[in-house]
Amino acid sequence: MGGGSDGYRAARDRGNQFVKLGQEEDALEAYGEALCLAETEQLCIPLLANRALASLRLDRFSEALADCDRVLRSNPEHAKALFRRGQALLGLGRHVEAAKCLEEVKILEPQNEEVAAALRRAQAAATQKRGKFDFRPMLAEACLQETLRLEHSRPLSEFCSDSMELVEFDHGLGWRAKRDISEGELLIVGKPLIFAAYTELRQGHHQVLVEKVLAAGAQHDALCKLCGPRDAPPPNTGILNEETARELLRRNCVVCHTGIGVWNETSFLNHADKPNATRYFIADWVLLRAKKEIPGDTEITISYIDACADYSLQASWLESLGVPDLALQERARRWLESDPELLALKQSLSSRCFESSGQGGPLQQKKRLLQQFHAEAGSLWCWGQVVQWLRGVKIAAQNSGERGLALGAALACAELLSRHLVHDMQVLEAWADCAAMLMDLPESISSSPDFAQVMGLCIDEMQDNVEFFFGQTSVEDVDFSTLVLEWATLRWFHSAQAAAASTPPQVAAENQSPMLGELD
Repeated sequence: MGGGSDGYRAARDRGNQFVKLGQEEDALEAYGEALCLAETEQLCIPLLANRALASLRLDRFSEALADCDRVLRSNPEHAKALFRRGQALLGLGRHVEAAKCLEEVKILEPQNEEVAAALRRAQAAATQKRGKFDFRPMLAEACLQETLRLEHSRPLSEFCSDSMELVEFDHGLGWRAKRDISEGELLIVGKPLIFAAYTELRQGHHQVLVEKVLAAGAQHDALCKLCGPRDAPPPNTGILNEETARELLRRNCVVCHTGIGVWNETSFLNHADKPNATRYFIADWVLLRAKKEIPGDTEITISYIDACADYSLQASWLESLGVPDLALQERARRWLESDPELLALKQSLSSRCFESSGQGGPLQQKKRLLQQFHAEAGSLWCWGQVVQWLRGVKIAAQNSGERGLALGAALACAELLSRHLVHDMQVLEAWADCAAMLMDLPESISSSPDFAQVMGLCIDEMQDNVEFFFGQTSVEDVDFSTLVLEWATLRWFHSAQAAAASTPPQVAAENQSPMLGELD
């Protein structure tokens, strides 16, 4: 079939040209035509290998995998097919298989640095899939003031612990522990389904997010599931339109210090007044850890609220979501009572005034401030309101140049947060704030015994939180602890900048790797 052979070559050449021009859809059509004209399986091999390349560029990983498998049945040592098979497996989230495949390519191409780099990525992704992450590069990138999204240090794999399962409770879908979960165990690491950095948000920021939901590509199916009824068992898929997108955002949108977004797995976490897990963010990536030991067959919960904000407003907001919090409602009710002791406390808090005292160092100032509300020891039911007041004292003292008093207020704030929250990112941020303030004290304080005592207190508290959020070995690494301190302090910077944002960030395109982009 001479004519068929000419047609085969013409279609093959068109496919190759389309790939070089970045017209992958046209390339797939041309390769399909050439495959129909191929007279032998041997003639199919280069077409299949090149079609796999075009499919990879379009993120059609299953199609690429099928073409590579067919090539390898005829030629098990076809290096490019093996390499592209490894890439397809990575795209499908089958990281262990990808690593094994790329190890075979490494044997065939021992000097190829592109193969070695791909193998390292696959091995790292396989490790992350098991919940083992190196947080150093993520934190280092997040420490840059311009970083609102992780770009260069994004984990290669998301992680959702197999110790949890999504089940239907009386109050709707949620995560349940399948086995006993240890305190501090990492449960989720995930990227956002949609995300708007605070520099993208204008007055009508909800419309920005609605548009992102409606324009979602690969995340469309996951967002559709969040549109479904929360009390329906999986698959509870809804339909995406402007109305359902707004409801999706109302129920699932979360504010982090660099923007607003929706995260898939954590959207199914339900609220509790005394949660057993804590959610936190490194730029736009979300993490979830167990705050304490969670027995098997127990629901995994987080707190939706800021414990230091207005009780009545938060209780009303939770009720609007159909999430009643009886303990919060009781605090809101008590806060409206008019017994003399509470009235006196509220008068002190609402005045935003404080009795300035030039006597004593930061520790004495901290003690005096806590004694003012009988909060120097034990539990205080309205401690969140006192924390808000202390933050105001700190700012006022800084503005008036009373840095010893400002540090005393910050220490009092950190102590109350540590006592009542435990293993919460607000605690780490509060102690990081204290440590940063130590560096800006006048010599009269920095040379006093108070300074060393406060420094020791900050180090102990920081290390306890670093151990919880990032792992035991991190505590012994001074450089890592310093990195965490810088990152936690920078979170305050982003919070302050969020309201004044103006220019959307630029998005950089990634280059194709040489071997992946090379035709047979």
